[in-house]
Amino acid sequence: MPDDENDVVEECTTWGMFIELRYIYPGLPIATDNERIAYDVYSFCGMIDSDGMGCLLSQPQSKRQLLFQSLLNLGLAEQVENATNAASALQNSGLSLEGNDDREATSKLLRPFEDRYYRDLREPTYNRLLEFIHSSEEFLFYARVAQHCQQEGLNIFDPKVWESYR
Repeated sequence: MPDDENDVVEECTTWGMFIELRYIYPGLPIATDNERIAYDVYSFCGMIDSDGMGCLLSQPQSKRQLLFQSLLNLGLAEQVENATNAASALQNSGLSLEGNDDREATSKLLRPFEDRYYRDLREPTYNRLLEFIHSSEEFLFYARVAQHCQQEGLNIFDPKVWESYR
């Protein structure tokens, strides 16, 4: 297991990028439930980490529900509750994520939910995701590809490298 939170986030990001290289960039459906769960949890965190809670809430409800189901599959109900509460607060406020006029007020409204994510939920989410990845046989494939790329001097983050493994 990595030494600190940054290492855990970095490793989860690497696994998520592997899934993107294998499925998302060539436009293929993610093949297994475990890969989908891992990718959904990675995406959930990535949206909040990169662009805040508003990014997550701007996703269509159907996509959010899929993300939430994956979080629940990993026992991450608090993360779902926090995001659902943020969505309810936004809806009840009458503010919009689409209007530039509401940006400051929306940011202020969502700040407590983002703060909770960063303070209480982010680290356990990434830790649980990494634990899940390490315990899922599907991810042995990715480890074998990474090992092969390292041995052959190939760039594992080159989408063309992944074409030969499809």
